[in-house]
Formats: sequence, structure tokens, C-alpha cells
Amino acid sequence: DAAMSDKLAPPTIKNVGDTFLLKWAEGLEMRIDHITEKSEGISGEILVMRAGLHIYQARVNMLGPTAKKSLANELNERIDTVDWRILVEQAFTKTLDLFRKGDEVVQVGHLPKRDSPKYRIKPLVLEKELNALYAFGGTGKSLVSQFLAVLVQTGANAVGMTVQKGNALILDWETNREKVDENIQAIKKGLKIDSPDEPFYRRCYRPLANDIYAIQSIMAEKDIKFVIVDSANMAAGISESFHTPALSMVGALRSLNCSVLIVDHKPKKGETM
Repeated sequence: DAAMSDKLAPPTIKNVGDTFLLKWAEGLEMRIDHITEKSEGISGEILVMRAGLHIYQARVNMLGPTAKKSLANELNERIDTVDWRILVEQAFTKTLDLFRKGDEVVQVGHLPKRDSPKYRIKPLVLEKELNALYAFGGTGKSLVSQFLAVLVQTGANAVGMTVQKGNALILDWETNREKVDENIQAIKKGLKIDSPDEPFYRRCYRPLANDIYAIQSIMAEKDIKFVIVDSANMAAGISESFHTPALSMVGALRSLNCSVLIVDHKPKKGETM
């Protein structure tokens, strides 16, 4: 094990928005998120794990030599068979490169024909776009969205729709997991779907923009391809000032870079929103 530090290859890195997951072949993992850039430097929250077990968590100046050395020393006290100076440098360099690069700049008008599908659910949900399901309250929007989650998760085609299979995540501000679980079971039974695949579920209560780092982490860890937001008012934290929270929600959703179905409803008679 003493030779591990000499063979420490660079990590793989995966990101959803501004949440970065790094993995080394030795079972070491690091998650970096909540990155902020200020005049005194650029810092991020880090979580270090080995084989899924918590090792260390802190907020660190990612460009400060003293901070990086201190972090490496802290980690060395926990696992002394790794050259943490190299590992920390690898992690921070790769993360900052991706963080600062953002999306590439391209010229549009003569791009090659897309390889990826245009739809996640044809003809209803466009791939990697924000899609909306909008109707009066009590008309079954949540049930329809759960039906679509089952189709994507299991890869089943139904009622004239064809899907691209992938992991689905239901973000729920409206009800609870027991109710959604009952619905999912009923939908699979009605469609005669035998696949054991089931959508992922998360009960939510904070405005989506305030919770986006946790959601990005789930997206990366579970390889989520389809997200349902039920519902828009709650996720946006709608108040008397409508536009600010709504725009915050849309911006947060765009960072996920996947198919999104937003469920919303028209106001009932007498309501102003």
C-alpha cells in the first residue's frame, strides 16, 4: 500500500452544473461544490470519501498554497498511504479548469447533424430542454408526470409515445413518497411493465435555486437524464414578486443540462397568480 502514492493516476471528473465529482482508481472520491470567486480568492466546499465512507469535509481556498498544504496535512492524518499534495492539486486543477471554461463557444448555422435524440419522450418532451405541463389544478398533472417518469425509467413506449431510456428523478414539493410510490406501482401494473426499474424520488421543501447543489450532486451520482419538478410555484418560491424567484428557478434548472418537465397549473377562479 505504501506504493499507492507513486501510482496515483489523475482522477476522472464529472460535473452537473457547478457540482464536481472526482474519482481515483484507488476508491478515493472528492465532491466539490458551492464554488465562489471573490477578491481574496476562489473557494469551494469539499467532501472527501473512500469506498463511500466519509473522510473529511471543509471549505477551502482552492488557489491558496497554505490552504492546500493544510488540507493535505489534514487528510494525511486520516489516510497516510496517499500523497495528498498530489491528489489535492489534481482535484483543484481539474475542477477549476472546468469551472472557468463553462460551455464552449461555437459558430451555429452549419453544425453537423445531431447524434443525440431530439426528444426524451417523443413528441412531448424535448431532450435537454425545459418543457412544461400546464393546466388547471386537480386535472391529473402529477399523475401524468409520474406516468412519463415510468416510461423513461423503464424504456417502455406507450400511448403513441416513444422514449429514450434513462434514469428519472421526481422532485416533489406537493405530496409524499408513499403516495407517489402507490401511483408508480399502479402505473406499472396498468401498463403491464415487468421491469424492476423505478424512478428516483426526492421530497423537497426549499426553493429549487437554494437547493440546486444537492440536486446537482444527485444528478451526477445517479446519472439522471429526466427531471420532474412538481410543481413550479413551490419550486420557485413564488411570492408577491413573481419574476425574480421564477427566473432563479429557470436558471438553476438550466444548470442540470438534461430533459426537464415542469408541472404547473392555471389559477383557480378568484386567484391572482
